[in-house]
Amino acid sequence: MKNNKLIIIWSSVFRDFDYYRLELSFLSKKFNIEVHEMVKIFNPNFEKVYQQRSKKKIVKRYKSLNQWHQNFKKVLKKDNVAVIYFGNIHSVKQLIVSKIISQNNVPIIMFSSGVYPVPKITKEAIKSKIKSNLNLYSFSFYLLKNFFSFLGKIYAMPDYLIASSSEDYKKFVKKYKNSKTLVYKGNYYDYSNALIYKTKSVDKKYKSNAYSVFLDSPGPRFIADEILYRFKITHTPEKWFPAINTFFSFIEKNFKTNIKIAPHPKVKAKKFSKDFNYRETVFNKLAHIVKNSKIVIVKAPGSMALAYAALFKKPILCIYSNEMEVYKGQIDKLKAFADAFKTKIININKKYTKNSIAKILKVDEKSYEKYKYKYLTSRKDKKPNYKIVTEVLNEVFQKKALK
Repeated sequence: MKNNKLIIIWSSVFRDFDYYRLELSFLSKKFNIEVHEMVKIFNPNFEKVYQQRSKKKIVKRYKSLNQWHQNFKKVLKKDNVAVIYFGNIHSVKQLIVSKIISQNNVPIIMFSSGVYPVPKITKEAIKSKIKSNLNLYSFSFYLLKNFFSFLGKIYAMPDYLIASSSEDYKKFVKKYKNSKTLVYKGNYYDYSNALIYKTKSVDKKYKSNAYSVFLDSPGPRFIADEILYRFKITHTPEKWFPAINTFFSFIEKNFKTNIKIAPHPKVKAKKFSKDFNYRETVFNKLAHIVKNSKIVIVKAPGSMALAYAALFKKPILCIYSNEMEVYKGQIDKLKAFADAFKTKIININKKYTKNSIAKILKVDEKSYEKYKYKYLTSRKDKKPNYKIVTEVLNEVFQKKALK
């Protein structure tokens, strides 16, 4: 008798952060899981972006399409397999992998990638984006990505799609109305994690409400997507870190808090970073960290990790600098996030006062609730993703057992 196995196709580098975010510790209690890391096949140039890598035994790393295909055939001979495919179809190799899976009658489950507040498109924003990022490489990459994405929508439709927001659910129900794809209501990953840890006890070291948290992005010290798309860096370490540390010191002094740094998951950060004047760095469990924080700070262009601030009703400070104004698109994106939470953006190179910051540190609960259901979940029963995936997989394997 064949065992039931869940294979996760992972397009980039798989980290412990991803294990936590996908709630695999819960799913592994029910199913035999393998993660197939495909970054060397799909996006070899993107591998250098990641400074962290999971060492968990469930992760299988593949260097060629043929190597993966041969192993996949071996697995199919001994196990009943279902696949969760993470990553859009952006290349011919991704399209081939998807076709191999579907041709072997292996059901494919996908998550929608989520939606977030989008700024209004203006002529000024378009000109700024072209000026900042236009080069032959990024333009050709964009065209090819969209071409294969179009083919993927035709030839690589999932059997099951879990929608991460109300906006996504409405869109995909309409899109897949007359197809084989079944659309389920789900949550954005960070929101689902927050649902789990909202009811769980918090680590003792995070129980104090005296600290605030800065949700950092890779730049300017580390570059990430800029490698793949060959975009320009919008701010420099020489100007950014003095300005942000001055701002942090002001917040700490005037609002009786200390600021912890939550680095971007692509970055391997030190426990106490010189860049942030040796403020403490906190790793991974953002739900724990944000739940008992006083203030959440985010920089341009914003972050989907604001899901935690939305659920836990935390005041948000959205910051940027003079350098970032060169690329107006980033400021517009930050402003779109701020508008969604009914707050304001702050230029840390310009004058700010305790009173001006205090006015911003207010939670508009109606806006937070609206943000939650528009961008972070399509459900009202507060069911986390691992329970939804379990239901889908039980259905998948029951159907296989009847064949």
